[in-house]
Amino acid sequence: MSVLKKIPEKDWEQFDGTALEAPLNQLTGDLKQEFELVEKMNLFGRRWALKTAGRWAGGRMPRQPSIRRSCWKRASGRAKANLTLRFRKMKKQILVALLYAFILLAARASAEESWLKSSGFGLMFHYECFQERSARDFNKAVDSFDVERFADAVASTRAGHVIFTIGQHTGKFCAPNAAYEKLLGVKNGEWTSRRDLILEIAKALEKRDVRLIIYMTARAPMRNYRVIEAMGDTLPTINGKPAGPKVNPMSHPRKLKGFLRSENQAPNPVFLKNWADVCGEWSRRYGKRVSGWWFDGYKDEMKAAYEPLQKERHNIDTWLAAVRSGNPAAELAFNAGAHPLLSLCTRGKLCPLQTFTAGEQREFTFKNKPLTPKNFPAPEGVTWHLLLSVSDGWGAGTKSRFDAATLAERIGVINAQDGTVTLDVPIAANGAIPKAVLTTLQQLRQLK
Repeated sequence: MSVLKKIPEKDWEQFDGTALEAPLNQLTGDLKQEFELVEKMNLFGRRWALKTAGRWAGGRMPRQPSIRRSCWKRASGRAKANLTLRFRKMKKQILVALLYAFILLAARASAEESWLKSSGFGLMFHYECFQERSARDFNKAVDSFDVERFADAVASTRAGHVIFTIGQHTGKFCAPNAAYEKLLGVKNGEWTSRRDLILEIAKALEKRDVRLIIYMTARAPMRNYRVIEAMGDTLPTINGKPAGPKVNPMSHPRKLKGFLRSENQAPNPVFLKNWADVCGEWSRRYGKRVSGWWFDGYKDEMKAAYEPLQKERHNIDTWLAAVRSGNPAAELAFNAGAHPLLSLCTRGKLCPLQTFTAGEQREFTFKNKPLTPKNFPAPEGVTWHLLLSVSDGWGAGTKSRFDAATLAERIGVINAQDGTVTLDVPIAANGAIPKAVLTTLQQLRQLK
């Protein structure tokens, strides 16, 4: 009797792309025996066994006559009848694993090839105007956004790229997402807008030859315990124990002894699988209209978890493969804080797949030293990028802190050293940019 007939349904769950790539000694029981049987019969080792599994999944046996006869003789009638069905799931998982590998390898473009170096400067918009609104008012705010007027305003500054927040730490997003809605147990229009504002902005900017980068969080939106829990992310803790929903998930250990936020703990495979589903849905929808992703909250704890998570089926690589599933060449930045060691990665990448620095800073200088690629060099293969607010703070203010001449001079120095700059600009719910800020940015265009 074939071992195939004796394998419980639950064992087939582990016979996926991950199990096939794992060492044989990580497989157990009847599953291990079956794999050994296939491996002993083939002439070319485990690689051929993978190909064999792929062929069986499509309903075809191996081409080698002797191996085909041996395999078939060892299978019972029932096993023969169920063989195709049993391997169908495995075929899908193998293809997904191969797709992930292709995306991760294809996307390893060097900084010399990055379009960011020729972008000059860009504009960032913290669109969080709906954070405290009801579902009705939230959708009304998003619906009020005048995309064409916004895109015209951006184009009038000759900015080369835009970083736009799809959502931040409140848990609400200005685009539909079926994966997120399912995990949270809500309908579209409650936590995700009915209107896909990001898609409309992407199309409008594309017509004006302006690239779009999406701002997204690397962890579940941490201002809402319900969302953190629903996404499967590591829950806030007090002295290593779950803090519970009654404790503010944004608490600080200085005020609450022993408290740790989610982002200050390692992510887990369940969350990374869920977050891959969420980000991947948007990535495939937007495709190459999105040229990059800027991830906030990628703290040292997440950096340290990269290697330990590699042994898991769902890890940081698989999450980022989903992020790049719509555009394998998408640029990636990860933000851990405003210090140059972190935001400019002067001591190394935060993530092996990082392609440009997050660059978060308050000024063009740090301790009276100009922030430039030469003074604070980025790691090899990473494009140097500086991000700072042009007005009073992130998404706040009505006028520029800098005159156009100062902006032109500072940006010019950075561009000359193969770096780029993004200026965070205030924005209203309807997409309007404060007139005084826009005027300064338009003057900047004339000086560059």
